[in-house]
Amino acid sequence: MSKEGKKFRSALYDVDPQKGVARLKNRLCPKCGRAMALHRHPVPRWHCGYCSYVEIVRS
Repeated sequence: MSKEGKKFRSALYDVDPQKGVARLKNRLCPKCGRAMALHRHPVPRWHCGYCSYVEIVRS
């Protein structure tokens, strides 16, 4: 389990109740279209757990 503890599905979205819109915080995978995870250690990167697509973050 991560240091922050268990994450809930609601933590993955920004919700605007005024407009009635929910927006995903994470990126979507260009290969399969699922949500990607941001890993910061040892190298900052976006990773798709479904198809194993990886994008290295360049600063």
